[in-house]
Amino acid sequence: MIKITKAGWIYIGITIFLGIAGVNTGNNLIYLMDAALLSFMGISGFFGKKNLSSLDLSVEFSDVIYARTPFTVKIKLKNNKKYFPSFLLKAKIKDQTVIIPFVEPLKVYENQVLLTAEERGFFSLDEVSLCSPFPFNFFIRCIKIPINTKVIVYPKPEKCHLKLYSKEGKRKEKEEGSYISQSGEIHAVKDYSPGVPIKYIHWKASAKTGDLKIKEFSKSYFKSRIIDFDEIDIPDIEKKISCLTYAVLLFYKKRISFKFKLKGKVFDGITEKEKILKTLALYGKKDEN
Repeated sequence: MIKITKAGWIYIGITIFLGIAGVNTGNNLIYLMDAALLSFMGISGFFGKKNLSSLDLSVEFSDVIYARTPFTVKIKLKNNKKYFPSFLLKAKIKDQTVIIPFVEPLKVYENQVLLTAEERGFFSLDEVSLCSPFPFNFFIRCIKIPINTKVIVYPKPEKCHLKLYSKEGKRKEKEEGSYISQSGEIHAVKDYSPGVPIKYIHWKASAKTGDLKIKEFSKSYFKSRIIDFDEIDIPDIEKKISCLTYAVLLFYKKRISFKFKLKGKVFDGITEKEKILKTLALYGKKDEN
């Protein structure tokens, strides 16, 4: 595709005017001037086309992409020409433009651009437009380089107050009760019992009361926390998915063991985090499978 610039229209107008003047007057000098202008136009076409030839462009996306959150796309442009460099290039990706001033022969130019996916699901990039006004800015030539890349976009995490125990989790919590451990969430503070190791003593509580107190940890914190998608009472499905995404990421970051139930499937929160996020990202989408 070729677009004529304002300078190009002026140049073409002058060339046509001199051509008509030369025919009407028969003046050889005007013919020579017009021939020189046409030669420059021919040179512009040759080098402009050469400038955009033998170029390979590839893109690399961020490892993790969340909806409505800017993510990085790395651009790599390789000039396969052996002797001729490429100048003054503009790569347009979606609504963003990257300026590439110069690419040496047989070299790779790298740059980055920030994009934003508005919705969860798949983000597709079919092509990248590469344009250049080189050499005289009379014409802007553009080529479209196919990319055909599709990446998964996870839901945007949103912090919410959720009751994350499912009925199954509550039942297990009641059956298992609490136990004393050296790690986990403090379930209660109780009076010291003979034989309990010193490391379980709650020194702050003991100092306040004057009596030895011990820390009791909840076993359910590790074994019976089950997140059931269908039992989360949030009418707005997108908000519900965003809240659950935040919870999954938080539990994974803190290494809290949990199970996630959705559409009859049960996922382990620690070992299958990516599967959970992908399932949430594609929930209700046409391209779910």
